[in-house]
Amino acid sequence: MFLATDANAIEYIPNQGHELLPHVDDRQLTKDTLVNLSLAGDCIMTFQREGTSSEELRREVLLPRRSLQVLQKDARYTYTHAIKNEHLLSSRRVSVTFRDSPVTEQQTPKPPA
Repeated sequence: MFLATDANAIEYIPNQGHELLPHVDDRQLTKDTLVNLSLAGDCIMTFQREGTSSEELRREVLLPRRSLQVLQKDARYTYTHAIKNEHLLSSRRVSVTFRDSPVTEQQTPKPPA
């Protein structure tokens, strides 16, 4: 079961040069599942097998506004993900990334019993 303990809202404005650089989210700061909610603005997310530049190991995925993306397993650990500036298909994109973070769990006060 996925329980989000952390959320991060991001706004991308293409004409201000915004983009998401290729990365794999920190394995120690985030558990196995990442969930991205695209609120406004379509985009194309590029997945690239980490450590390669081969076209065969690259996939581009359309993330339309109002879509939900769940990253797990190979998509989470074996591939980087990125959004190039030219792949921001609207004048503004807003997304929220939800994580189950062990760091947040340690900092969250427990309710009284």
